[in-house]
Amino acid sequence: MSDQLVVNANHNGMAYPVVTARHVNQTAWLVDALLCEQGPTETWFTIEGQPTRWMRTGYHGEYGAALFVDETVAPYDWSWAALNPEPLTDPPTIYYDRDGETIFPSACVMPLARLRAVILEWVRVGQRPTSVDWMPINALAWEPTDDGRVHVPNPAH
Repeated sequence: MSDQLVVNANHNGMAYPVVTARHVNQTAWLVDALLCEQGPTETWFTIEGQPTRWMRTGYHGEYGAALFVDETVAPYDWSWAALNPEPLTDPPTIYYDRDGETIFPSACVMPLARLRAVILEWVRVGQRPTSVDWMPINALAWEPTDDGRVHVPNPAH
């Protein structure tokens, strides 16, 4: 199945066109093409036929972070941020949304090479990657804490 996934991506909002990889051999090129800017950038990766799942990344220079959304999993307003297995001592600020000034939790900031691997796993298998741990985040209450994580209210309340 992995060679049949059609991957679409764009960054920095709708000002840029959607880039499409129609074959598994093109996915690494697509990811590399969208991770090459040096300034703060936001990128969305989607797979055709999976409109309720996507990955949104932010990066700047040599560091980035990823958020995975799967609206097929209840509760539907939750998503997951990839945790860096080797947290950085002094991570740079990585924006989830520059316009809204929302930043990724510092525990999620990782070297660009690791972020690339996480993105490639997503676009090759079509499931939330298993190569990193994931922190659940309530999409309606994104509040970074002092320890670099996110305050996650109990979804039952």
